[in-house]
Amino acid sequence: MIAYMHTTVAYMYITVTYMLTTVTYIHTTVTSMYTTVAYTHTTAAYMQSTVAYMHTTDTYMHTTVAYMHTTATYMHATVAYMHTTVTYMHTTVAYIHTTVAYMHTMVA
Repeated sequence: MIAYMHTTVAYMYITVTYMLTTVTYIHTTVTSMYTTVAYTHTTAAYMQSTVAYMHTTDTYMHTTVAYMHTTATYMHATVAYMHTTVTYMHTTVAYIHTTVAYMHTMVA
């Protein structure tokens, strides 16, 4: 009878140890799950920040391209104005030559 009781106590000890091991495993698993969820939230926040940064960069690039187009348009207008001015100067010089030639004709 004593041997049976010893065996029963030993079995109960093994059962309690197994239960404690199972509870520890469950706690470890739950902790791991919480860590994974926290990591996932951090990763999602990082991804949102990255997307926001990309949108800001995209907007900056569009603004820069628009500025470049405006500058190019201004430069073309300036060059056209310079060509007009040079043409006017050539016309003025031709008029002066014509006037001088006419004056020489009148003096002669």
